[in-house]
Amino acid sequence: DGLFEGPGADAALRKKLYQRLRDEGKEALYGELSRVDPSSAMKMVPGNTRRIIRALEVFHLTGVPISQHHKSQETKPQFQAHFFGLDWDRKKLYDRIDRRVDWMMNRGLVDEVRELRSRGYDGSLNALQTVGYTEVFDHLAGKIGKAEMIDRIKQNSRRYAKRQMTWFRKEKRILWIHVEDEAEFPAVAQTIARKFRE
Repeated sequence: DGLFEGPGADAALRKKLYQRLRDEGKEALYGELSRVDPSSAMKMVPGNTRRIIRALEVFHLTGVPISQHHKSQETKPQFQAHFFGLDWDRKKLYDRIDRRVDWMMNRGLVDEVRELRSRGYDGSLNALQTVGYTEVFDHLAGKIGKAEMIDRIKQNSRRYAKRQMTWFRKEKRILWIHVEDEAEFPAVAQTIARKFRE
């Protein structure tokens, strides 16, 4: 559908917006976005401060709402796209997430974050404000114990998966294929190949 690159980040403006976030709260920034770009605000939740700040940054730098930039960047692809989604049973999906977190812990996630800390990085860096890293930084800072850290990573990963599914369900072009087990993947691949030939 095309991507909007937009103006580069403006460090001074971004710093000012983050200061307003601390001083006035996320609701104030969301309120401003609702006034200057209601179309974008309707697509965001007030808690998604990074997206809100980016939208305000684009507006302040260009004088044009980011939603208008998105519309002007829309391009028609020179190919026919097909969209497929794997629709896991919720319980099985959550079990897979829990197993994945256990695998990450066994493969050295805590050591990886400890190494990042030793190099001077911390959880305030945007790239590290993600599920998994955030909880381990809290654990290494002594804010939570190991068991609570693991539980939080699992819980926050499940919440993230739920938000992703909510977002993807709005995309009407996706053909959803129900999956119970990895053993079904060859049949799923055949279903997708068959749809391409239709």
